[in-house]
Amino acid sequence: MPRAAGPAALAERLPASAAGFQRGATVPVGQPRQGTEVNYATEGRRAAAFVQVLRPEGPAPADGPLEAEAQAEFQRWVTESARGQGPARRLSVAAEFQEPPSAPLLRCAAMEGSYGRQPVQSLVCVGAAGGQILRIRASMPRHTPPVADPRAFVREIAAALRGTPVEPGEPMPPPRGGPESPREAASDAIGEPAPAASPAPRRAGAPARAGAVQLRTPARPAAQPARAATAARAPSQPARAALRAGTTAQRPAPR
Repeated sequence: MPRAAGPAALAERLPASAAGFQRGATVPVGQPRQGTEVNYATEGRRAAAFVQVLRPEGPAPADGPLEAEAQAEFQRWVTESARGQGPARRLSVAAEFQEPPSAPLLRCAAMEGSYGRQPVQSLVCVGAAGGQILRIRASMPRHTPPVADPRAFVREIAAALRGTPVEPGEPMPPPRGGPESPREAASDAIGEPAPAASPAPRRAGAPARAGAVQLRTPARPAAQPARAATAARAPSQPARAALRAGTTAQRPAPR
């Protein structure tokens, strides 16, 4: 494919949509090297992806995943994706392959594991195109049927960069853990996990924190009649005074 003047120029060739992923923000990146990142997501962010176009460290590499710089970057990208930003992300490689199948542009690894308590699948790919280095990651909750097809997304990205028709291929391999349980399927929006924290006790009368859900203690219906019955049985102040005086309001007058 034609050499691009730089990462931003090659990023302009990326499509507005690919395999159900819609293009979002384009931002500059500085790590692991200078480049441009284009974000993608499906409706409701049930699956999210991004394509990073990075400036090579040495001479412009040939298209494909076989250059030494692309191979080294693939190993680094897999390690970084598995580790994430802390112990909450735990991913391991389930399978490796190249995309598109007949004329590979990218080397990919299908990964699976969890973000916190949420089981996920992720696809990470690295290759060279237009004299730049490409890094791709697409992630989604583990779900049956899958909420998206990251491999189809990668093939459409490759076709857009090359200006060729999209090549058919295999879908994302099923997770080794099998279908998710109802508990695992409860949260379908993909995102980075946040550490769980126990809520601090709130002083009586203190305002609730913004965004917190306020729970109302349900009334105890049985207590109300009991209090009403107690009030009905309790004599009034004049009646108590009459009792102390040895008379009651109901005692008949002497004849």
